[in-house]
Order: sequence, then structure tokens, then C-alpha cells
Amino acid sequence: MEAHLTGDLEAKHSAAKQGRSNNKLTQDVWGKPKKCVSLEGCHEASAFRNELRAAREACQKDAEAFDEILFVVERLGARLSGFIGNLGQYEHCLRKLAERSRLAADFSGVFKVVREARNEALHQGAVARHLAARAVELALILEDALATQLGTIEYLMVQEPVVAHHWQTLGAVRRIMLVNAFSYLPFNWDGQWFFLADYLIATFWQRRLVPDRGKALATPLGVVLRRDHASKDLLLLPADENQCGKHLPPYEAAGRMKEGRPLLVVDPDQVDADKKSRLIGLISPADLL
Repeated sequence: MEAHLTGDLEAKHSAAKQGRSNNKLTQDVWGKPKKCVSLEGCHEASAFRNELRAAREACQKDAEAFDEILFVVERLGARLSGFIGNLGQYEHCLRKLAERSRLAADFSGVFKVVREARNEALHQGAVARHLAARAVELALILEDALATQLGTIEYLMVQEPVVAHHWQTLGAVRRIMLVNAFSYLPFNWDGQWFFLADYLIATFWQRRLVPDRGKALATPLGVVLRRDHASKDLLLLPADENQCGKHLPPYEAAGRMKEGRPLLVVDPDQVDADKKSRLIGLISPADLL
């Protein structure tokens, strides 16, 4: 009986000792990772950057949607840290990433505000707007840091961009540009790429849609161009010099953006049913900022 009790005590002592050792190990790992994990190449960095951008745009439209940014930041932090914890525990690895950015000097202050506000139950009004502004700043820092790992515009461009079609009415094209705040909309006419520019649409709208505005709104773009050849010069900007391949370095892409127009990223080895080069992306000055 005594031997049995002694064995139990030794087992408990050993378990307690092992538990203290495990707790210390856990505290080291979960409190602050000794080594941050690297992202798996350009594809993963680009994916996180796109998620941050989408969340930031949502937040800028609705201040109370700031949590969209926080969700992405937390996923990125967990990925870099190698464990699931809380936002504060991810700071070390997020800071290491942010140091790659030219905006990194603002990281500490911005992160502190976001972290302290993260656990609040409710954010509305002025408080939500303040937190949203800080969350947007944090997203911009991390986006810029991730962009430093992307060597070609393939990973920076907007994939599958919105384009105008000849069967869409002028009213539909106008609505697309207004809703999405597009300055330029790609349009292919007779196998050649053009831009529909907001200022040209505005000029055409004011000159041509009076007095029969309703009829013009319902007129397909292709019908307008075929019916009045002068409309082509009034509505379309040639995009021949604003095309490039996906392997172009960002600094070269920036130098080729004439008058602030975006670049159409095309694949010359692929053509669609209309025998036009397949449009695989679009990159604007904002994508390179």
C-alpha cells in the first residue's frame, strides 16, 4: 500500500513538473513567436494584399465595416506567427512584415489604437469613423509591405476587370462608371481595344442626349457607334499604347501610363471568339501607389 502511494505521488510530481515545462513552452510560443513564418511566394502575398484591399474599400464606404480589415489582419497575423491567438500576440510578426513598407514608421501608433479598440463591444458614430480611419492606415501599411514581395504586375493587377460590351446601353455604361467610380472602362470594338473615358462620356452625354434623353439611355453602345461614325472619336480612346504583358515590372508599368490612363494586361497567345487578344487584367496608377 505504501509503495502504491509513493508511486502515485511520484507520478503526480512528474506530471506537475512536465506541466510546468509545457506551460513555459506554450507561453514562449503563444506569447511571442521566436521565429515568424514566411509566406509561400508571390501568390500568397498577392492573395492577402487583395483581401486587405477589398476590406479597405468596404471600410471606406461604411465606417462600421472596419472589422472586415481586422479579420484579414488577424488571418495574416496567424499565418505569419504560426498559431491561432489574438491580435496583440500577432504584433511581433506583423511588425516584421510592416518593416518592409515605406510607411512602417506609423505602424506602432496605428496598431496600438486598433488593438485596444478590437475588444470593444460596440463602435458607432464618431468612434467608428476614427477606428475605421486607423484600420485603413494599418491596411495600407501591410498592403505596401506585401507589394514589396511582388516583382511583376501579374500579382498587382486587377484580374478579370469589368469591361463594356457593344450590346450594353449608354445608360448601363454610364451607371457602371458612376457606381464603381471608374474613370476608364475597357471596350473592344472590331477586335481593337479602346477606353471609354468618363470625361468623354460626360461630354457626349451633354451634347447628344438633349432633348430625347430617355431614348438615348436605351440605345446600345454598338448601335450608337455604327449609326454615327463621328461618335467613335467622341467616345473612344485608342488603347494600343496602353497594353502590356503580365511579366512587366511595376516601375516600367508606371512609366507607360500615359496621361494617367491604366494599362490593359493582355495575353497575345490567347484570343477569344472575336479574334481579339484576351484581356487578363488591368492595372491603374492606384494599384502601384
